[in-house]
Amino acid sequence: MDRESLQEIVKNNPRQLLVLFLQDAPQLLQALGTAVSSGDRVELRSAAHALKGAVSSFGARHPRALAAEWEEIAPRADMTEAQHLVDALTHEVDQLRSLLAEIVQLA
Repeated sequence: MDRESLQEIVKNNPRQLLVLFLQDAPQLLQALGTAVSSGDRVELRSAAHALKGAVSSFGARHPRALAAEWEEIAPRADMTEAQHLVDALTHEVDQLRSLLAEIVQLA
């Protein structure tokens, strides 16, 4: 996601939504990691769904696609391989959070 597009999205969203995402994203990522560690496919699907919705608000296509993939494969996921996708999703969401935090501070 490029900074200019994200700035436009931020401009058109309530600040409260941005702050909520910045606060909630780490908890959602932690829920994904916990679900993988415990082998809880129901929680994995739920956390992926919530994260997909959260990143969709900001037009973040790649994190949304990763979360959607998790939501779809959770019921049959190989949990031993799952950590790689969680790591990729965490990286993408952390980048989005950093960029949003910068934009919010500049606004």
